Amino acid sequence: MIDGRQVAHKALELAAPKIAFVDNYVESSGSKTFRVVCKMLGAKENAFRAFLEETNVMYKLSGSWVPYQNHIDAGRFEVKTGAKNDHAFTQSRFTPKGFEYIAGKWAAFSQLDAEGVV
Repeated sequence: MIDGRQVAHKALELAAPKIAFVDNYVESSGSKTFRVVCKMLGAKENAFRAFLEETNVMYKLSGSWVPYQNHIDAGRFEVKTGAKNDHAFTQSRFTPKGFEYIAGKWAAFSQLDAEGVV
């Protein structure tokens, strides 16, 4: 018979690589651009962009990638808008909290992909 402690211990064992991955890359301050996050995660931009779209984290709006509102409300992104040379722009940046969140999701996805599950 398996008790709750054994189940919890097994779950922690399985999560350990993901936790270590996130701890390795999370910094405490400053927001990060999409390209910087890709470099830090070792992700190809096209694959990472597709992952963000498939997992309902970001979508394309008028040529810019924008996070869904629930992720903005959760403090995972900051969206900056402005104008430069008479051209309006929108830039979404990952907050430290957002980077931690997406790094964990990406690690789990990458592990499943490597195992051929995805």
